[in-house]
Amino acid sequence: MRCPSMLTTFLLALVLVGAVAITLIAWAALFGLGLRWAKARQWTWRRLAVISVVVNVVAIAYQIGVVWVFAHRPQQELAVVLLATVGYLLLNIGIISWSFRISALRAIQAWLPTLLSGLPVVLFSFLVVRPLLFEPYVIPTNSMMPTLLGWHGRDVCATCGGTCYFIPPPEDVRYSVPLPMICDQFHVTEQQPQSLKTYLPTRIVAARFLRPRRWDLLVFESPADPQQLYVKRVVGLPGETVVIENGKVTIDGEVVEVPEHLQGLQYVTEVPWGPDMMPISAGSAETPAKLAADEYFMLGDFSVAAFDSRLWEQGAEGHPPYAVPRSHVRGVVSHIVWPPERFRVLR
Repeated sequence: MRCPSMLTTFLLALVLVGAVAITLIAWAALFGLGLRWAKARQWTWRRLAVISVVVNVVAIAYQIGVVWVFAHRPQQELAVVLLATVGYLLLNIGIISWSFRISALRAIQAWLPTLLSGLPVVLFSFLVVRPLLFEPYVIPTNSMMPTLLGWHGRDVCATCGGTCYFIPPPEDVRYSVPLPMICDQFHVTEQQPQSLKTYLPTRIVAARFLRPRRWDLLVFESPADPQQLYVKRVVGLPGETVVIENGKVTIDGEVVEVPEHLQGLQYVTEVPWGPDMMPISAGSAETPAKLAADEYFMLGDFSVAAFDSRLWEQGAEGHPPYAVPRSHVRGVVSHIVWPPERFRVLR
């Protein structure tokens, strides 16, 4: 199914608005029960509806503000959780107490039933949204740098002066040697990072109803371990033969140029492995990747550091190691939603 990005975005917005509406209606209904339980006097359904909207808008705005302030401070994750939770509770109780002229204790009593307001959205999400429409993910690794970022470090690209990204070394290790980096223009360099500060990973949304096209980003189950999810770029489609030569992708003997937004992206046929360079096991001129009618060939944008179809040694049952069966596909990445400065509509 081909679906324009505007329609995909409209559907995603519709889902989000629907979830908010369901939550507010459930919250207001449960809040009304709580007010009766707390024996609050002189309240009307109109006033209850207004206060319900105010409470939720203020509380959500506060939580977003906390996350925004601490967005690039992963070491203070506990502080974020505490501030968001305690602040949310105090704002709720304070607004309810002031609005209905009741004590803080009775305000808590009136507020307690609203804790169940998220249940309808959870059911809607797991029964309808996730299996049929959209599913959110957090990027765990960095094979898709610079397009998608896991926990990562940042530096200045020695080639163009823009921001480049690298895989941070373990906390107990501090390398004094150059690390491979890649910038938004796909310049790959080796530099010693000026700082080892770590930044939060990208959050994405995958559309389950879209049919994969070449150069899409795909969320799929690892051929070797279906419990593990990967996110990589679709390069080879069902029935094709894929070969990587001179940094370019050849499909059925013809070079396929990357789209304009990927200009500069090149794929390598040898990757660093320990102190040596290891040739890829699939997709080279010597070992072409021949795909069946239900298989895809996947590559990472950070080619020198990506563990993808070129290198996999174990495949799904009945399939070669390099192939991702259609049955393993979870969805096409339609939106990058976090951090805000990297928001993009992809499909």
